[in-house]
Amino acid sequence: MLLVKNNKTDNRMNNRTTFEKELRQAAGNEPMVSVALVTYKHEAYIREALDSILMQQVDFSYEIVAGDDCSPDGTQGILREYAGRYPDRFTLLLREENLGATANSYDIKCHCKGRYIAQLEGDDFWTDPLKLQKQVDFLESHPEYIGTAHMHNVVDENSRPIEGIDGYCEPGRFTMKDYLVEGNLPGQTATLVYRNIYRNPLHDYSIEAKAHDYRSDVTVTLILLSLGDIYTFTDSMSSRRLVRKAGETNWNSVSMTRDLKVDECLLSARLLCWRRKEFGPTEAGNARMRMWQENALIVFLKRPSKRRREALKEVIREISGPGFLTLRCLGLIPGIIKRKLRKQA
Repeated sequence: MLLVKNNKTDNRMNNRTTFEKELRQAAGNEPMVSVALVTYKHEAYIREALDSILMQQVDFSYEIVAGDDCSPDGTQGILREYAGRYPDRFTLLLREENLGATANSYDIKCHCKGRYIAQLEGDDFWTDPLKLQKQVDFLESHPEYIGTAHMHNVVDENSRPIEGIDGYCEPGRFTMKDYLVEGNLPGQTATLVYRNIYRNPLHDYSIEAKAHDYRSDVTVTLILLSLGDIYTFTDSMSSRRLVRKAGETNWNSVSMTRDLKVDECLLSARLLCWRRKEFGPTEAGNARMRMWQENALIVFLKRPSKRRREALKEVIREISGPGFLTLRCLGLIPGIIKRKLRKQA
């Protein structure tokens, strides 16, 4: 647990006890699991994703909350087809206007009624029919964990394994230190099953829709780790589709035309500021904030551009508040020099 330096304390255990009690009281006839299915232009893949959900062998009820972000292809038609075959299983959120990837994802979760949420994007799919049962059983018997993840495979657009790329993640307990210090994730989006924190929100989770226009995985991981640890299984139980093509709308394709250094600086600064606001400052968090300010300055100095200057201004003002940009930047230089000297030592 991170050391808190002000009067706010990290109430993770109390928070978890509170919403567990609320979930039990609200349970009734609600499903045990809500599958949050995010889709956009997934006509070629969505059937494989849906079939992988419906093949799950479980001893509890589950719902599928599918949110399609105004796809121009046949994705919505396929969702309606499956919902017609399983009317008691599906809740469809078919957008008439495009919300954006992370806003769509956040809104889907706000509609989830289950005790747990399992995430899946429409171009990925699950491979183990016992996936949900394994993860739910673990969370039911381990209240100290907020969620679970697992290993996964990486496949191409034809669902063939891609050689040389695997979905290995360090198994066991995944903590905030692993996220903040090591910069790792406990698993890919399709691997996550976690307690439904959206039904009775204790904090403002809308940061998922604001921190980045595509990447919600990093944001959701930070939110969950702010409430508890995540357990990663050694089992490989899903496949992530990796497609990089010009003109495609998945993140791997879009990222080819983005300034990823800028994206990383802005996302990290926004998330760290959110955590400070919601949970109070910590020594580790403050150190990471200064590091990302320094990173933003380094990124700008290496290849100056209007976009990088605007990103630098936002990162510094998000973290330090309004002030003279030049003076703020000068104050970062000693830290940058120290980092460079440490690397050379």
